[in-house]
Amino acid sequence: EVMEREAADEDVGSIFSAPASSIYKLVETVDHGKPFERDIPSSSLWCILKIFLDCLPAPLLSFEVLEEIVNLGLSADDTEAQCRFLHDLLHYRLPREMSYVSLYLVSFLHTLCKTAESKEASRKRPPDCTKVPLTFALATRIFTPNFLRPHVMTEAWRRNLSAAHQMVETLLRSAEDDGLWIGRKRTLSRHKGANADVFSSSESEDGSGAASFGEGLKLENVDANILKLAEGLDLGSNELAEAGVAIHGCTDAS
Repeated sequence: EVMEREAADEDVGSIFSAPASSIYKLVETVDHGKPFERDIPSSSLWCILKIFLDCLPAPLLSFEVLEEIVNLGLSADDTEAQCRFLHDLLHYRLPREMSYVSLYLVSFLHTLCKTAESKEASRKRPPDCTKVPLTFALATRIFTPNFLRPHVMTEAWRRNLSAAHQMVETLLRSAEDDGLWIGRKRTLSRHKGANADVFSSSESEDGSGAASFGEGLKLENVDANILKLAEGLDLGSNELAEAGVAIHGCTDAS
């Protein structure tokens, strides 16, 4: 809710350029389970979220699923088939805690993407050229390795990463589809209030939850394949255009 209130959708472009001192302090805060201080820059919050996900021992949708998606050869525009695959995966095949964390994360990203779209649609004056709005395509590009990636990155896998991007973008765009959500009843309001809790409406589990994913945010835990996927991802360069980001009205004055 903090990131939503602070218009974090406008600061995702600084995710990889947040001040190092701020990030190390936040890593220590998270590792010790302390509450965040007030007025933390949104760029630092984005960065710490990315670090947390990068430090997990496996992608949220598992290593094996990427090979299955590639072998299925689903068409990029066949979102219906992709949604059926995701429904089966989240409901019946993934450990519950992984499904919950995946759904919570995509719901959060979906909300901020829709917020950015609404702002763009209602904008009456030129946008701030220093801000990079969060789009579904950009969120897909940044966070796909945290949902799907191979055990070892090879050139063959690199050529097939478009299938992973397609599946993750469909998941992000369909995050509010009731059919994807697990649990007996969906009665909560995710990301709509300070007391919203994605776990409150689920079936009871063994209580381990997301805490079983990792042992703190030690930077050496970051999977080398994630670093390879992130190589060259400069959010101030042509990668933004490839991700479908359009910043209207920002032209070179020269």
